[in-house]
Amino acid sequence: MQYYNEEMILNRQFLNLAKNMKATRPHQILCGGITEVYYHDKVLYVSVVLDTYSRKILAYHVSYYEGASLIIGTVDKLNVF
Repeated sequence: MQYYNEEMILNRQFLNLAKNMKATRPHQILCGGITEVYYHDKVLYVSVVLDTYSRKILAYHVSYYEGASLIIGTVDKLNVF
């Protein structure tokens, strides 16, 4: 298993990043992410799935909790196939 060190993080070297990939049609390459949003002294977590070809958000889910249920909620809303 590979781990990140401080230098890799500061230089934005990510081991799980797919490089040299170019989508040639919609829904060919999807990417996702999670971010924290501060709202009325609370933290909300937003999970999204993006289509790299169109740069559109295909699905999102907002929750007070970060965890598997956040991702499952996003994937359940994904309607691309």
